[in-house]
Amino acid sequence: FIFFEKGAFTVIIQIGENQLNKLYNKLDSLSLEGKDTWKNQYPYGKCWLNYRILSNKNLEDIKSIIAIKMNCIKKS
Repeated sequence: FIFFEKGAFTVIIQIGENQLNKLYNKLDSLSLEGKDTWKNQYPYGKCWLNYRILSNKNLEDIKSIIAIKMNCIKKS
């Protein structure tokens, strides 16, 4: 899901169990905001990540996370 607002947007993405290890391996490369967002995510067996995009760093973070999700989907 993507929610647009003035000067920002929020991406809500579900991270499945098969994607978690790859995401954990990628955490060191995320911005401080990305790491904090992951640390405060909302788990429900699978994880729902609610990430507000305010900067280019945030945008690069979410692009990396989406790439992990897409690579796992292609392999399924």
